[in-house]
This record gives sequence, C-alpha cells and structure tokens, in this order.
Amino acid sequence: MKNRAGFMGPHTRRWAQVCLCVALAAAWYVSPARGQFSRVHTPGVLHTEQAANLFATWEGRMRVDGFDVDLPEGWRLDQARVLRYGYESVPVRLVPSEDRAGRYALLFPEALEGHYELILRVETGDMAGAMQWTLTPFSRSPRTARPERRDAFGVTETLRLDPATRRLDNQALAFAGSGNPLLLRRDGLPDLGTGSPHTVEFWMRTTGLGEVVLSTWDGDEQTAYPLEIVVDAGGRLFCYHGQPGQHLSMMTNEPVADGRWHHVALTHEPATGWTRLFVDGARTDSLFEAVPLRIDLHTALALGGRLPNRREAAPGGAYTGLLDEVRLWPSARTPDEIRRTMNQTLPAPETGVLALDFDRAIPRALIERPSARARRRPSDLDFSHPVRHLHGTFEAPAVVLTWETEDRHTAAFVVERSNDGTYFETVDEVEARDGQVADDAAAFTYRDAAPPGKVVFYRLRQRFDNGTERLSPTLKMGLGAPEAEGDATLIGNYPNPFNPTTTIAYTLRKPQHVRVSVWDLSGQQVALLVDETQSAGYFEVPFEATDLPSGTYFIRLRTAEGVQVRQMILMK
Repeated sequence: MKNRAGFMGPHTRRWAQVCLCVALAAAWYVSPARGQFSRVHTPGVLHTEQAANLFATWEGRMRVDGFDVDLPEGWRLDQARVLRYGYESVPVRLVPSEDRAGRYALLFPEALEGHYELILRVETGDMAGAMQWTLTPFSRSPRTARPERRDAFGVTETLRLDPATRRLDNQALAFAGSGNPLLLRRDGLPDLGTGSPHTVEFWMRTTGLGEVVLSTWDGDEQTAYPLEIVVDAGGRLFCYHGQPGQHLSMMTNEPVADGRWHHVALTHEPATGWTRLFVDGARTDSLFEAVPLRIDLHTALALGGRLPNRREAAPGGAYTGLLDEVRLWPSARTPDEIRRTMNQTLPAPETGVLALDFDRAIPRALIERPSARARRRPSDLDFSHPVRHLHGTFEAPAVVLTWETEDRHTAAFVVERSNDGTYFETVDEVEARDGQVADDAAAFTYRDAAPPGKVVFYRLRQRFDNGTERLSPTLKMGLGAPEAEGDATLIGNYPNPFNPTTTIAYTLRKPQHVRVSVWDLSGQQVALLVDETQSAGYFEVPFEATDLPSGTYFIRLRTAEGVQVRQMILMK
C-alpha cells in the first residue's frame, strides 16, 4: 500500500486496510456468488501443543448467522475475532458444542452480509500427523429459527502437525505482557535514516494482532520517523515511514501472525529510490520514491513496541511474541544475499553490521533502556537441514529405508518403529559417517530384517553434534495382509501425507483383473493407474500429483470381489 499525495498517518492506519477491503467489496457487488470463502490461510506445518491462528475471509450476498468450526481431535479454540472490511471489530460469541468434541459455533448479534475476516486462535493437540479443520456457515430458518448448515459453502483445510521440538542451545527474545519496549542506543546502530542505504532483518513468531514489532516512532503525528513495523488487526505485516501529512507503507498480502516462524527483511536504497519488503526470502511488496523523503534517525530503536511519548499518541499495542537473529546492515542487501544468510547464524558479522542472536545477553553498552517485558528463552528456531526423501521398499521379509540430508552437523540417525504410528521404539542407530556423499547431500540406507505385523510405521530421530534432535515425518509401510482378508487387499499408500509423489501398495492372492484409480472429494476420477489382469503377489504403483491441488483424495481398488477405498492426503 503506497500513498504520496494523500495523508495516511499511522493514527489512521485503518485506511490501509479500508483501501484493501473496499476493492474486495467492490468485486463482491459485481460477483454473482451467493457466498464463499475467498481466502483461507492455514499454516502448512505446526507443532503439537502450540498456539496458532487460522485465517479465513468470507464474502458474498448470502446472509449468515454464524459459522461452525470443526477442529481436529484434542485441539481447542481459545478465541475468535471477526473484522468487517479488515479493521472494524464485530461482536462474536463462541459456543462449544455439547454433542461433538472439537466443534464450536460462532454466533453474531446480527446476520452478516458482505466482506468479513475471521481469525481463530487455537491450541493444537498432542497427536502428530495430518490434520483437517472445517469452517461452515449456517443461517437460521425464518420459520423455525433453527440453524441450517450450508455445507456447500464451507471449506476444509489440511495441515501437518509435527512433534514439538526444543533446542536448548538456541535462545530467542520473548516479549510478554504490557509495558515498555527494549531500547537500543542510536550510536550503536547502523544509520537507519531514509537518506542512507540499510537493511533490517529478523525472525519473528507471534499470534498477536494489532501490535508494534519494532519502531523508531513515538506515536506523535507531528514527529517524522524513518521506520516502524507492525502486525495489523488482520495479522498482516505493515512497514511504515513518514512525516506529518505524508506517510508511506508496504504490506504483506498473507498473514504472518499464524504462530509459525517467519523471516522478515526490509531493504532501503535511496540512490535508486526503492524500498523492498521480503518475507521468508520472497519479495512481497515494494515502494518507489522518485524523490525520497529525507528523514534522519535521531532516536533509539525500540524492540517490542514504540518509543515512549508523554503526549497523546497513536494506538499501537506492544508486541507479544518471539524475535531472533535481528540484523541491521549499513547497505541495501540483494535478494540473493538475503536468501543465502537467512537460514544460518553469523558467527563473525561484517564491519558495521549489528547482529543479535540472543544466545548471549545483549551488550549493556548497546541498551539505552532495558525492558521487563523482554526475556531470553529457549527457542525452536532451527537452521539445520532436515531429513528429506525418506522412502521405504518392501523386500520380503525385510523393509529397506533410504533417506538423504544436506546437514553437515548430523552425528547419527536413530531409527524408530511403531505398530500404530503413536508409540515408537528404537530399533537401531545409523552413524552419519556411514552415508554416501554425492554433490551437496549424503544418502543413507537401513535394512529392517524383521518388521512386525502387516503395517509398520517408521521415523528417524536426527541427532546433531550439539546434542539437539529433530524428528522426521512418519513413514507408513504396508507389508501385506492376512490370508483371510480375501483375494485382494488394498494396503494403502506411503508416505501419507505426501508431496508430490507416493506409492500405492496392494496384494493379490490369485490372478485377476485389477483396476486402481484415484478420485477427489467431488467424486471425479483424477487418475487411472492400473487397468489389467495381474498375477498373484505384492504390487506397488507410484502416483505423482504435481498438477493437483492440496487436499484429500481416495484410492479405489476394484476387482471381481468389489471395491476397496483408502484415503490419502496431498500436502504441498
């Protein structure tokens, strides 16, 4: 969002959201759709027992009296916020269902019609794996006043829940409660004024809304300021600089306050007039000024809020979340430079660069004023390279596991096995030095000579040199089925969830004609994999879903005996 001619002061920050949502509302008025979720933001991967935000945008001509929220088993909905046109809060009442665990009703004093943003704060459960949540509008019948679900207008989203990880060797700066921010001395920073090139970058994780992450502004409309970064009421990130009567901003289209770690970088290059905003290494917005505003930095830099001001100030909540790897550069870094260093520590920063990793206390000489809200705490932000391409092959009676990693600080891999996918036991350990190095990755192989049961789950516990560990996704292997199950058995697919390839396994106990196909939720066939007569034996069929959207699909095995169906989840 950019504005040079008109006034867009941070005391009227709503204007940025209004401009965005008015455009969406205009599209709604000319659209024939009765109602729809035009945008849903679900974090692709979360951890067990963590706080997160789920976002959805509803628009359309259909009047709704509320929404049903269906969460995975063990999850809890703590809070629901609804915003009209992105900024105006709408009263909402959260009612847990008495009949079904994990289902909640969002009720409104008046029926909704138009453009609304829904923000659901949840606590995830303790069970890892693929998860789905559903949001369904309902209306009350004018005759009976009973709620009628509108399933055709609902939406179902899929995400993956990984086991919670802890890294005792990594510390982040955590902000909690209300109070003053942490102030860093001006003379200890690179020049962040708009007349000098610079880059500000950091990692952040929060579920807070309407909060100031860092700032050089005190909230006084008559004060010029070179930099302020905030999370708005809808969870998006806004970056501002300006002076009285002329304020400029950039923003992200997707929320960042979803409970995941996000890397933020802001580059400013006055020689070319460009200021650019990057999130997770990708450029999300940019601002060009033919004649850039000249605003010098005369103040400290506030982390976790705004500079103190005794006079009436613009509203802006204190940041509640984590910050890590805060880096201030006296140059406008290129996109390649940002991406090259964002996922690594800087043990020896360049001259003139301020790098705070919070593994050690901030130097006292750098602090102008400490904050009781800011504390260092263990963080799960991890720059190590995880296991990739974990795959299993059934070579009766054994299972052969293969995987790769690019990480050079891995000491060993602990192979774990389970009969139910929940309770795992250690079966062996593979030393990192046993890998076959090729290009930038090392490949590993492990043979489990005696897997128990007909369905077995595997995972790897990646152990690093510093003693920390990381769990891989779980791999499910089908090893056949009991003879009493019939002449054909559809075992399933592995891995599941998958992206974008998986392997479908089935067994035949006598020669017969087989048809294996894949179907989507709408009942449409999306792939025919096998349609022929096959001999008895164990079969594996690869399936690639590069061109398909994320979601739930079904494998169908048709023989003369009938049809068998298994569910699989594509997660991109």
